Amino acid sequence: MALALRARRRLLLNAADVVERLRRLEWRKLGVCHVLLVGSLARRGVGRDVDLLVLPCGGRHLDMEEKLRVMLTVSDALGIDPDQVDVIGLDEAPCPLLEEAARHNVILYTVDRGALIDELLRRLGVCEDEAISSRKLNVIEAAVRAALRRWGPRASLRDSTTRLSRPRRGSTGSERWG
Repeated sequence: MALALRARRRLLLNAADVVERLRRLEWRKLGVCHVLLVGSLARRGVGRDVDLLVLPCGGRHLDMEEKLRVMLTVSDALGIDPDQVDVIGLDEAPCPLLEEAARHNVILYTVDRGALIDELLRRLGVCEDEAISSRKLNVIEAAVRAALRRWGPRASLRDSTTRLSRPRRGSTGSERWG
């Protein structure tokens, strides 16, 4: 019976239903000032999980306890398992997620739409600055070149894992660790 219930809860979620239910929540009581629905529900209108970008009031960092409280509140409101709810603080969202959120999102709650847009644009600006700096500094290329110099021209990923592996029993290990 429990397995059947869990399987039933994993059905596709409809974005319109999710948005309607989540807009009714009292987000302010959770200490949240801005909530965006992102991911497959925002992009395609259906999905198996709920992805939320959240910014707490006062520009604070969203701590683990607050994330858990939001996750449980959302899962209760939708009648789904808590592991189907992903809560990401806007301040810790990776740049690709922020870029996706700028294109495909549904504002579930905000105390000030202009402030939310300004914050999202500010964070996207930081992402753009990081991308420009990375290209200028050739960060990835430099790291690869340094690794190749360290491991030699015939190095491969397999060589690097072999060097870091534990010596076999009975072996001195000097040929690997030296």
